[in-house]
Amino acid sequence: MYKKTAKKRKRENKSTEFTQFLESAELKKLNSKEAEIIYRYSKLCNFPPLHALKNKKTFEKVISKYVHNEYGYSDAMVEDIRKKLGFEPEHFIELSITHDIGIGRKGKIKIDEELIFTISLFKKDEKFMLWKIDKFLNTKKIKDKMPVTIYLEPEKGKGVYKFDSVIEQVIRAEHCYLKIPQSLELEKIKRRRDKRIDTDIEAVVQNIEKIPHSKPLYKYRICNISKGGIQLCIHKKGPKDFVFSIGEKILIKFSLNNISVEVEGEEVYRISNKSLGVKFTKMDEESRVAIEKFLLQKGIK
Repeated sequence: MYKKTAKKRKRENKSTEFTQFLESAELKKLNSKEAEIIYRYSKLCNFPPLHALKNKKTFEKVISKYVHNEYGYSDAMVEDIRKKLGFEPEHFIELSITHDIGIGRKGKIKIDEELIFTISLFKKDEKFMLWKIDKFLNTKKIKDKMPVTIYLEPEKGKGVYKFDSVIEQVIRAEHCYLKIPQSLELEKIKRRRDKRIDTDIEAVVQNIEKIPHSKPLYKYRICNISKGGIQLCIHKKGPKDFVFSIGEKILIKFSLNNISVEVEGEEVYRISNKSLGVKFTKMDEESRVAIEKFLLQKGIK
């Protein structure tokens, strides 16, 4: 008798939950098919269905489950649901998934820890993005299934992001296009955690990945410095542009108070064609002490 009562109560609770969900979905102008999709796939993801109507991250996980399980899904319908729920990318300063990336957004792609190209987003749907390599360089080494890291160049009001993926397909036509799966994992790169001071210090920079095969030295200026990184600027006696890319490992040599400093770092964001931010990734104790003493003299602890 008790078991029957418990089952009946469970059915009633489920019915009440579904009714409340439908009422909320109707307020959002969702039709019955759209509401049913969100409810069903929320349950499959073990998420409260109502939460998928209110929280973008939950919604995107639910929709990803739907897209990868329904052969005949409609991109247009999914976009319409986003619009009704107010989850369109332009409504958010922060990006949360790769689908939020706007068409034309530029970035850098690092392929198999070796090749680096400038890219822009050419086309996208719910499953894939099509990235165009902006200059028709030698792309013969690029193959399907190669691992990649994509770094997005910063836009006004938005931060710097990166994500890891795998090339689904290389398409060579008038340009070289890379078909990359959409991802729910989009990492925002933190900027300027430490206080910086303005400087005008000459520095010599090398690409670590090219050592010892070749050792080109490039002259730049350090515009400001902190414990965690520097801002590099164009030097009048150096290259007119930066010869390395976001994510590339570089070796930086400079002098502070007549003490030689040598640090390893990587470009994490580009401010303009004449200025970029570098995060320190490795340094010896002598260099660390020299930087800290220099900052302390300038009033930064």
